[in-house]
Amino acid sequence: MDTNTIAQELRDIIQGDVYFDLPTRYLFSTDASIYQVLPLGAVSPKDEVDVQKILAFASQRGIQVHARGAGSAIGGQALGQGIVVDFTKYRHKIHEINREGQYVWTDPGVRYADLNRAAKPYGLFFPPDPSSGNYCTVGGMTANNTSGAHSVKYGITGEYIEELQVVLSNGEKIHVKPYEVDSPQFQAILSRDTMEAAVYRNIMACIDENRTQIASGYPDIRYNVSGYNLRGVYENGLINLVPLFVGSEGTLGLITRIKIRLLPIPRHEVLGMAMFKDIESSGRATIIAVDHGAAAVELMDNSLVSKAREVDEALDKSLPKELDNVLMIEFDGDDLAECTASLEKVRAAICDEQPLAFEFISATTTADKEKLWGIRKAAVPLANKIKGDAKAIGFVEDAAVPLEHLVEYYEEVYACSRRHKVTFNVYGHAGKGLLHVRPILSMKNPDDIEKFRKISRELFEVVERLKGTPCGEHGDGRVRSKYIQCVYPDLFPVFLRVKGIFDPKGLLNPDVKTNASESADTENLRYGADYRVVVDTRRTIFHWGQGNQEYQEQIEMCHGCSTCTTVSKVVNMCPVYKVTRDEKAAPKAKANILRHLIQGNLDTRKFPYSPEFKEILDQCISCQSCHLECVSNVDIPKLVLEAKARYVLRNGQTFQNRVVTQVERIARLNSAMAPFVNPVMRTALMRKIMEKTVGISSKREPMRFHQETAVDYASRRQKLKNPDRKVVYFTGCAANYMQTDVAKSLINVLEHHNIQVEVPEQHCCGLPKLSNGHVKEARYDVISNAGLFSYYVKKGYDIITGCTSCALSLKEEWLFTVDNDDTHLVSRNTYHLGEYLLMLQKDGKLRQDFNFTMPERVNEYAYHSPCHLRVQSGANATLKVLQQVPGLNIKASQAGCCGMSGSWGMKKQNYDLSIAIGEDLGKVMSQEGVDGVTDCPTCRMQIQHLAKGKDGLHPAILLARAYGLKV
Repeated sequence: MDTNTIAQELRDIIQGDVYFDLPTRYLFSTDASIYQVLPLGAVSPKDEVDVQKILAFASQRGIQVHARGAGSAIGGQALGQGIVVDFTKYRHKIHEINREGQYVWTDPGVRYADLNRAAKPYGLFFPPDPSSGNYCTVGGMTANNTSGAHSVKYGITGEYIEELQVVLSNGEKIHVKPYEVDSPQFQAILSRDTMEAAVYRNIMACIDENRTQIASGYPDIRYNVSGYNLRGVYENGLINLVPLFVGSEGTLGLITRIKIRLLPIPRHEVLGMAMFKDIESSGRATIIAVDHGAAAVELMDNSLVSKAREVDEALDKSLPKELDNVLMIEFDGDDLAECTASLEKVRAAICDEQPLAFEFISATTTADKEKLWGIRKAAVPLANKIKGDAKAIGFVEDAAVPLEHLVEYYEEVYACSRRHKVTFNVYGHAGKGLLHVRPILSMKNPDDIEKFRKISRELFEVVERLKGTPCGEHGDGRVRSKYIQCVYPDLFPVFLRVKGIFDPKGLLNPDVKTNASESADTENLRYGADYRVVVDTRRTIFHWGQGNQEYQEQIEMCHGCSTCTTVSKVVNMCPVYKVTRDEKAAPKAKANILRHLIQGNLDTRKFPYSPEFKEILDQCISCQSCHLECVSNVDIPKLVLEAKARYVLRNGQTFQNRVVTQVERIARLNSAMAPFVNPVMRTALMRKIMEKTVGISSKREPMRFHQETAVDYASRRQKLKNPDRKVVYFTGCAANYMQTDVAKSLINVLEHHNIQVEVPEQHCCGLPKLSNGHVKEARYDVISNAGLFSYYVKKGYDIITGCTSCALSLKEEWLFTVDNDDTHLVSRNTYHLGEYLLMLQKDGKLRQDFNFTMPERVNEYAYHSPCHLRVQSGANATLKVLQQVPGLNIKASQAGCCGMSGSWGMKKQNYDLSIAIGEDLGKVMSQEGVDGVTDCPTCRMQIQHLAKGKDGLHPAILLARAYGLKV
């Protein structure tokens, strides 16, 4: 059977999505690991029946199957050459949260953080807290038996899994829970002619025959998740397959629903940061903290402390020069005094009784705790931001040893680092005896790949000698599977038998757990010694750093961690992915597909100009959120702009995009005829005509034009005689022609501060053209505008804009569109209004003659921070200025992206998605007594559209009212 036939047969039998096209297969060929395996295809099942049909189909045809959650695992266990089953797109429902029973039933695709947010109103939480908690799925956590920082106190995932629904390799669905062997219910299961019955009979026999090996064959360490867990599966008249499925990494069956035990949320937490001059003292202090009952003991070693110093000057000055490493020590519980006393006992033990730590900082308030954790959180992502081919590679980073051997393990790790002359980043859960050891290596370099093998083997032998485990929380995956046979010489044949019982055809993730090949950890590398780039990546349309070398570096810097697939409001991230949960929409998909393109895996002559590639690009709305939040700082939006520009250069522009990118010309023309244009544009007939011809959604309210532009308004203003400052105002198209109340208010507010405002004739900032790939015309606008505004800067003017997208263009996007003295001068001297006013306030020059009264119908203003403002300097400036106005009740909305994204949300094909993205904002703004405030003209349009009857004011309008200015 060819792939097209397989794909069609799957489409005929399941409700979910089936992807067998080459580009999508490449998107599913990598996860957060160092590996790459091209699958046969990928499917996103709608329900459990779909999963059953997929497995039955695969079993009949001998096709491998690989379960995938967020793709955040670093062991490579979400990859394979068969069918990848994606549980994140549709299987993310929480079915029941039971307060009295303290449990939850959930789908496997639910994100860990989202589960805890849902459980919080019930006073409950799921304790294991992996660092990837914002985006990893509970299905992945269950399959890998994950844990995190607080597992010192609370244990690992498997200790909370009570029941499972699982689909076996032949497509049978079974309910896994503890059964009394003699119970009628279990005997009824055994009596059936099913695979489930055969599994139970064979597993019971297997355990009976190997009880001695099972009793003595596992390392005596709590955090071991290596191999299969047969302990407690069948004993004392009970049979329970849950411990066996937990940590099995999709090799025994696919988990489709999970019952998780929850705990009451502790009422208080206290945190301390201990500082050490050497790692040995830190290791001894860790044991003391754990003995005192700490909930978490986290290490940040010298390599990461040094990196934190490098990028944060203030942090560098605040940290003692003699500092080598730090421990974060946390206690939690319902009694604050008890928690505080416990932390003080640890401080006394490691600072006074034994001179281990030379400084200890305690934190009990939320602000203080966030400040201390901020040091830890700021340092670790730096390991992912290393430029060049050498990266921090996670391959021995999951080992754990008994605490009594922790100091010796530290010594061996650093000795290995010196021996191979390789820098190691070391951090992690010291309280568990688990260190994340990440050597800095280039996996393109044959010598470094050889070091990879040697370091892996040497540190495994150390861990084995210290009675530890090579896998303490992240799963064996491909990277550690070859060591399972070494850890369990007597049990490994039993593991193979278990695998055969559940998966007799060897189709479920066969390269994981039972792959004992010596080369298993260095096969299928994403970057290997044979990695080649077949295109000239220095020939770019936009300007990239280091002679355009940065273009390729940006593509390769994305390591697929899946942070960009966070769907909660904890981070902004991709608003399109949050709604669609489609792999193609994820920011990482863009870097992923571009890497395959420059490697030549996709046809370099056709694919960059194909509809399939454009579909992936069009799911980026250039909101910039991923660039802001990316732990590797990959500039996905700029990569997309480069790709769109290449596409348009070859294929030309669509009629729709040619129209929407000419916003300035159209606005100028319509403004001149505003009395005629406005009523005509608002008719149902004209809106339908616009939808049919241009593709502008008829559901959108047409823009209203004004005959008097902002330029006209400014030209008739009297010049100030002795201004304190001078600014030149970049209005943007919206404020100049449509939302002129914004421009008038901004001019009046600045003049109220005795600031002369010049408003010259100008062109569009170019952003609509750039975001649609129309670079040639955008370049003309940039050159013209930059020449004009740099002229004013040279005369002592600052550049002001009230539009956050225009500010982003002038500050950043003009630089890589036209790299000359004018664009650099403009970039250095451009401020958005809130940023400029906050500067005045810091200089003591912000006028305080406010006289503001809230309108009768408004109790509160909800401030919506536009996406393009969040990525700029002074991101919170507007809100800070408005909060200084007496009588003005304003709060941040925290609703995320509005979903408009300029002209993108105006298009018919994007309307429904735009509304879905802005749903949360609409709910906030639609509340009785609430009105919106935002710096962005199109965000304002969306607020007015989502919350009928609301103004969605620009901050300049509110400030003008607060100062009593007539506009």
